[in-house]
Amino acid sequence: MKDERFLTGEDFYQAHLVLKEKLGMTDKDIAKALGCGVNQPVRWSRIGAPLYIALAINALLNGVGPWKPRGR
Repeated sequence: MKDERFLTGEDFYQAHLVLKEKLGMTDKDIAKALGCGVNQPVRWSRIGAPLYIALAINALLNGVGPWKPRGR
């Protein structure tokens, strides 16, 4: 399931632009926030991205940090 494409390449490209415009993120910032190498977003812009990346982008745009167990 991890490798299935949820976003098309164009969908990912548009989301990438929104992260840059709305949050002022650089390409390097985006790669770091998504936990990938700096070339991976370019690849996702061509082939599409999996669901977990769509969820991560949504979290970034809504200011939601990573989940943590209670008490940590």
